[in-house]
Amino acid sequence: MSSKQIDKYPRFLKTTHPPPNSSGLMESNPEKPLSKLKIEYIHGCSKKGCYGNVFHVDDEQHLVYPAAGCGVVLNVEDNTQKVFCKHDDDVVALAKHPNGRYFASGQMGKDDMIYIWDSHQPEAGPIKALKTNTQFKNGGVLTCCFSTEGSLLACVGGSPKMNIILIYDWNKGTCLANVKGTNEEVYALCFSKR
Repeated sequence: MSSKQIDKYPRFLKTTHPPPNSSGLMESNPEKPLSKLKIEYIHGCSKKGCYGNVFHVDDEQHLVYPAAGCGVVLNVEDNTQKVFCKHDDDVVALAKHPNGRYFASGQMGKDDMIYIWDSHQPEAGPIKALKTNTQFKNGGVLTCCFSTEGSLLACVGGSPKMNIILIYDWNKGTCLANVKGTNEEVYALCFSKR
């Protein structure tokens, strides 16, 4: 391994040596692979930073829950899954639409996003994408919920102790309200039924 190669790796890897006859393997290949990996099955679910995020879909034989950067739809009768994979960071917030079919999933990180997707066809991608990082700045989406009639989506995000509340007309993708939240940690959010 050349000194140039060693310098681009963290200190603990400087003692790592490539196997014999591996010249050329360590050079980066700028071309993308010809094929993509496909998730076959996700074992387990995310619980770090997630609170109460396991839901029944409208038909009661499916569960929806977060796992890393995915939303998983599990058929409990035949143990098969469909997976929503649009996020690029951990999903920490999940909300069920009143129709029982749509879900909103929010992620943490600097490019925090909320995606609304169909649990009957999660592989089809999002119905709507709401970019929240311009509002939350850091920390990501902490929790979200749909209004009782389903036209609005509320979310809390940013720092756990300095958060912001946003209200979206999610169909139009427009932010209707932006207000400073509490200085306390927020674990859940809901609309009043009035």
